[in-house]
Amino acid sequence: MYKIAYQEAALHDLKEIVHYIAEASGEPAAAERLAEEIIQAADSLQEMPYRCPLYLPLRPLQKEYRRLFVQRWYLYYWVDEEKKTVMISRVIHGRRRFSE
Repeated sequence: MYKIAYQEAALHDLKEIVHYIAEASGEPAAAERLAEEIIQAADSLQEMPYRCPLYLPLRPLQKEYRRLFVQRWYLYYWVDEEKKTVMISRVIHGRRRFSE
């Protein structure tokens, strides 16, 4: 089984998502539910991290990124085989480009 770790940018993304949804909807509980769903989805990668498709950008990246779709959000991640860790790099709205 793999460990799940979050890079600083992914944690920042998640906090911004929760803040935005809570403010925009006026329902902080809905924002918290979304955050929990995203975290549960990330945790589900512990058993099968390679089940999600590769992210193939126009320019090559240093890592082999994959992405997992949760509601309207993509979790971008890569797998460190040596450390048996799934590294969540970003959490980005589906309409936004990863390079932004």
